[in-house]
Amino acid sequence: MALTLGVSAIASTIGSTATTGSITTQAAGSGLVVIVNLEKPTQTFTSVTDSKSNTWTQVGSELTDSGGVVAMRRYRCANAVGGSGHTFTLTCNVAGTCGIAVVEIKTTNGAGVTLDQEGVVNDAASAYDSGPETTTIADEFLLGGFTCEGSGGTYTHTVGNSFTLINGETDGSNFFPLATMYRIVTATGTYNTTTTVTTTPVAALCSLDTFSEAAGGEASFSMGRMLLVNP
Repeated sequence: MALTLGVSAIASTIGSTATTGSITTQAAGSGLVVIVNLEKPTQTFTSVTDSKSNTWTQVGSELTDSGGVVAMRRYRCANAVGGSGHTFTLTCNVAGTCGIAVVEIKTTNGAGVTLDQEGVVNDAASAYDSGPETTTIADEFLLGGFTCEGSGGTYTHTVGNSFTLINGETDGSNFFPLATMYRIVTATGTYNTTTTVTTTPVAALCSLDTFSEAAGGEASFSMGRMLLVNP
């Protein structure tokens, strides 16, 4: 069994809804993960939806940065219906600065993805670190997320610890920079993400989730670490 990176998309807006461009996801059997950010205390979360009418389940709880300005949430669909023209939408109660990133995790047996680990840690320095997560299954897909309260300018994300950047919002003047990153491992161990950015943020949030391929039947999701950073 193996997990691989599928398609991805990212979008930021100043409004009450943020919708990705259309992508072509696998027709069935993939896991989908959505990471969103929103402006606090102006906005409150309303929903995450997609154009294929999948059911979305929140991972953990909403976290807000130390300045009380940007919040991060994560949602999952463990065994998704996909296809062409697939879009993903974050809806908030009122207009504000918000963003959405989606990552498809493809499976070889078409059974979706399943749970391994979860946890929460705090850190206060760059490189922004998710903290350690110890896996119990050899073959896993590690998915990291990063967002921050930008101080303006361009944010270029650099990820470490053998992770690869998937997508990154670089406009820190208009949006909250949001990024996703991944690593595929073939042995159990302790792993963490690190992210550095070219412009020092006011405050940042990071996440790390781990996924294994479901053996079959009802699929579940791997909930991982969320980090609150106070530079």
